Amino acid sequence: MDIIKLSVRFQKTGNGPPLLLIHTIRTPLEYLRGVLTLQQKAVLSGIKPIRTPPFPPRV
Repeated sequence: MDIIKLSVRFQKTGNGPPLLLIHTIRTPLEYLRGVLTLQQKAVLSGIKPIRTPPFPPRV
């Protein structure tokens, strides 16, 4: 997927609501796979995910 001439990588996994992880330019997607694995294990063990409140609208 290209957004404003930038390459964006994404990975589809699981069946829950979408999760957007934003990282620095020097952090590859592979580093975040461990986070996704932990999130999946937490959900399977019955731990409820933390939900953050929505961001306030931009003015």
